[in-house]
Amino acid sequence: MPLYRSAQAKWKGSGLEGSGLLCTQSTLIQDAPFNFKGRFACEEHEANPEELLAAALASCFVMKLSFIISESGYTCNQLNTTAKVKFENGTITGVHLLIHVVVIHINLSTLTDCIEQGIKNCPVSNALNVPVSYEIG
Repeated sequence: MPLYRSAQAKWKGSGLEGSGLLCTQSTLIQDAPFNFKGRFACEEHEANPEELLAAALASCFVMKLSFIISESGYTCNQLNTTAKVKFENGTITGVHLLIHVVVIHINLSTLTDCIEQGIKNCPVSNALNVPVSYEIG
């Protein structure tokens, strides 16, 4: 049975001068403002699509990686991932993940295999269909 999640964006005005509000089904994001100028000026109190994609990928990836590490016989004590979405010339061209992992007794080769499986099998990275690079920090 499929699972559906939703978000709603409301927009008023022209593309350049207008503004919008974003809400999510879970209500964790309610009336988050966004606009063209805030998107490219990186305003602190304005949402933007690339940041939301980064959040979606980071959260999906750490969950997937946690399962893969557990299935490999290790206990995951902590995973922190920062996802940086690359946006250039009007297109999302890639994502870079900075991954910090605390897993007792895992070697680098096994960890790397787990990370690569996580990227390959993360539903959000698959939906993005752009190159995903990573580094372990």
